[in-house]
Amino acid sequence: MDELDQPEVHEMDRDMIQLRFGDEQGEYHDINARDLAEVLQGLTTLVSDSAKAGVFGDGPPPEVRVRPIKEGSVTVEAVLQWAVDNPTWSVPGATAILGGAGYAVKAVIGTAIKRLRKKPESVERLDTGNYLITWPGEGPEEVSEEVWKLINTPSRRTRKAMAQLQAPMSEDASFMEVRVADRDADSRAVLATPTDVRAEKRDYYAAAATEPEKEPNKDVHPDIEAQLKAINFSDPTQWQVAALGRTKKATIADEEFLASVERGTQYGKNDIFRVTLVEETFEREGRNKIDWTLTKVVRTRRGANDAEEGQQSGAPD
Repeated sequence: MDELDQPEVHEMDRDMIQLRFGDEQGEYHDINARDLAEVLQGLTTLVSDSAKAGVFGDGPPPEVRVRPIKEGSVTVEAVLQWAVDNPTWSVPGATAILGGAGYAVKAVIGTAIKRLRKKPESVERLDTGNYLITWPGEGPEEVSEEVWKLINTPSRRTRKAMAQLQAPMSEDASFMEVRVADRDADSRAVLATPTDVRAEKRDYYAAAATEPEKEPNKDVHPDIEAQLKAINFSDPTQWQVAALGRTKKATIADEEFLASVERGTQYGKNDIFRVTLVEETFEREGRNKIDWTLTKVVRTRRGANDAEEGQQSGAPD
């Protein structure tokens, strides 16, 4: 490829994120490979989730690249960069108070740490679309709309990413500090600057504490009318069933009926069945997911147009 055809890399100002892990005694001098992998995975996921939430505007997520770890201090340093022009920074609401990719990620981490510790005293939506958050014992803080929506009710994936980011605190490290600087800044000089984002062991444990799975709400609909709109011979969990006034994917758990399909019994898409339908509603990441399972399937009437339209046979040839 000609040099002129190479994608141009646009570095953002102050786009290096530095995570420093340590303990109060100054005896934490190395990081095991497992924890390092967790930190990098957590940071990558957090950047990806931030991009999906619009923290970086409408463009793709920045690439996370790691600088070599320096001796003498346990720091993880990642550079955020785009391989193409990124229109993010023309979006005032996402950047007016953040200043660049590094500061955006730092804001996400800092807000997540505060949200894990406590609920805000008040939340006010400003005319700009940003939010004014007042935390207990602290003054008000302005947070972009995208950051607040990502962190206020984090998905399990985002919560897990925050735990991974703080993985060294599962063992010997007792704190994590977050700083932002130019990508070529000297590591020791960056370490010497103050930071307002600091996590402690309690923050790791809060992020790592997974919420127990909620039992699904189960509704059993016995002896109702249904039609089988699509048969999946290879997977009994992928049938299309029309019942209760709608059509959706369902699992067939009636072994006797499935055996008849295997024997080659022909069924038409207009056939009428009486079924027992179990409807389970799961809450996952703040959303409801509904699963259907048919535990009993009995054909009661052949469809009127089956002879003209052809029937669906059981086991395929």
